[in-house]
Amino acid sequence: MRTPGTRTADVAIVGGGYTGLSAAIHLAEQGATVDVCDADPPGDVPSAFNFGSVASVAPALPRGPVSAAHAQAAERAAAQAIAYLKRFVDSRNLACGWAHPGHITLACDDASAAQLAHRFACHAAQQEACVAWLDARAVTQETGAAHAIAGLLNLRFALIRPRALRDAMRVRAATLGVRIRRGARVHAVRPAPGAAVLDLGDATVDAGAVLVCAEDAWSLLPADVRPPLERYGTHLLATRILDDATQRRISRQPRVYGTLSADKDYFRLDERGRLLFGSRLGLSADVPPAGVEAALRARLAAYFPALEHAHVEHVWSAPLGFTASGVPHVGMAGRLGWCGGYCGSGIATAVHGGAALAARVLGHADDVAFHDSITGAGEAR
Repeated sequence: MRTPGTRTADVAIVGGGYTGLSAAIHLAEQGATVDVCDADPPGDVPSAFNFGSVASVAPALPRGPVSAAHAQAAERAAAQAIAYLKRFVDSRNLACGWAHPGHITLACDDASAAQLAHRFACHAAQQEACVAWLDARAVTQETGAAHAIAGLLNLRFALIRPRALRDAMRVRAATLGVRIRRGARVHAVRPAPGAAVLDLGDATVDAGAVLVCAEDAWSLLPADVRPPLERYGTHLLATRILDDATQRRISRQPRVYGTLSADKDYFRLDERGRLLFGSRLGLSADVPPAGVEAALRARLAAYFPALEHAHVEHVWSAPLGFTASGVPHVGMAGRLGWCGGYCGSGIATAVHGGAALAARVLGHADDVAFHDSITGAGEAR
């Protein structure tokens, strides 16, 4: 006999972001009963949810790629995840404003320009490449950012409205009967005969499988199966609506901009005419909240000195999980599964990772190959 406050599900998912919702949708579409425990309360969301980049290349890593083979595999995984996200969105009619404004990677010194030239050569050699090299003069035709001496324009880069995608995925999941618990923090995962139990403090969920799909809940995984994650902060500010002349100085046409390194700066204008400017601020694991806005302003001033004192409406901060290979960890150990470590490129890889994890639960892992062979020995147990 079950105690009051206990619910049952075929699968319980920790985390109601892109990964958890993707896994829930794929499982529910196959008839599974699914509970999602989302610790985030209704309201504002972290910085990654407010920028909307669907990164078209593998993420830059703090220590660089482990090897050339790992770098190539990470590029393949990124391309596969983006293609999968597009199919996922289109096949389910998830309105998220998918667009291709073009992304320009900026080089502001000779070393970065040399790295960027190498990346351009690699991408230009690929079939169906949609890239262009921008010299200093061509860059000035795109943006008034100071010190930019070269740029790489990638027209395959996609941009979405991230909140719209999250909300559409929630609606899709709810329509399929997925139970989403907002503000539900999981305190522990306990094994039980024939099940795994989520302890929510005031309630429990007995499930046939538990999937940890939130990096903030990584500690719920037993130490002997928990894949390593390095955590760094990413930070974003939004100015108030800028005048037309200032908008044109930032970008002559709708584009997204970023730098090459793992400690990247990135910016774009939103549809309202606000500047969204983000940075990883030196890959610090912990920047005091009071210092984030000042640090972002200092970075912004390096590109647009006149905007150092622009009125700021919002500042967001969120942690990013990095893997050594640049490919997310995805795996199963008995009734416990996990996916995380998106290296700052989480929209596509998170949705793809949720699908891969659902496929493992359903016994269809080969249907959504996730290149897990390079994410660490023994992750599929």
